[in-house]
Amino acid sequence: MARDFAELPDLGATLNEEHLRRAVRVAAEGRPGPVLLSLPLDVQQRPVVPRAAVQGGPAAPARGSGRLYRPAADPQAAQEAAGLLAAAQRPVLIVGGGVSGDRARAAVAALAAAADAPVVTTWLRKSQFLDDDPHYVGALGYGAHRAAEDAVRTADVVLAVGCRFSEFTTRRWTLVPADATVIQVDVDAEQIGRVVPVAVGIQADAALAAEAIGQAIGRPPRALGRATRRRELRARYEPRQLLRRRRRQHGLGPARRDGHPGGPAGPDGHRRARRRQLLDGRPGPGRPSGSGCRSSAWS
Repeated sequence: MARDFAELPDLGATLNEEHLRRAVRVAAEGRPGPVLLSLPLDVQQRPVVPRAAVQGGPAAPARGSGRLYRPAADPQAAQEAAGLLAAAQRPVLIVGGGVSGDRARAAVAALAAAADAPVVTTWLRKSQFLDDDPHYVGALGYGAHRAAEDAVRTADVVLAVGCRFSEFTTRRWTLVPADATVIQVDVDAEQIGRVVPVAVGIQADAALAAEAIGQAIGRPPRALGRATRRRELRARYEPRQLLRRRRRQHGLGPARRDGHPGGPAGPDGHRRARRRQLLDGRPGPGRPSGSGCRSSAWS
């Protein structure tokens, strides 16, 4: 969906620069999105005349495009969010599409380490957080890992960064506990509290907010139950990742879905046996490691 729509009127022989500047500004500020500039057909068919050639006037002075500064987190709000995370027994971080760029990803990873909290990503946003990070426990949405959903379902404090709590991410808005304390960080103020009631709402850039909250937490809180819970969730998630890694190492392709005995429609025993082979690091009969041959094994 376009963030803004503007139909340019009859501008004569020149195109108004302010419309183009506004288009760039609207597309880049806040939550980035596309902007539609609609030019009437008669304007499109006219030749473009440089401003210096219009009535012999001087060329327009060069103006810088200006730099857009992302909003930082309010210090008091960051301190309050840090206090809630530090006091939580079962915190969780939900990372959404608003966490974009290396700085934002690094800031969220540092925040997860400071809070010693498990991290889940929203639907189709798995790339927003490193899969091999010990705090990561899976992605929500269609085909979500049970560990990821349990991390949210059993949480007492939920920190959502760049997350809109969409239908797929929240299992039709039933995943976030009603009694959980929710902290939502989003660059778009309209998204804060729109779906889930929040205790602390922070309108800020994801990277700046994560850095501010992480610095406010300071040293990682020493909560044995919290660390144990995170490790247990990670342990439940890791076998699936190990299986995928083994499949890549052995050059195995995706599973077949045409009813072949080795595919998901085949016998369960064959799939379980092949899964054990992959988890144990065995390439299986007739499939030497690194052979590059494709398989219809369980995935």
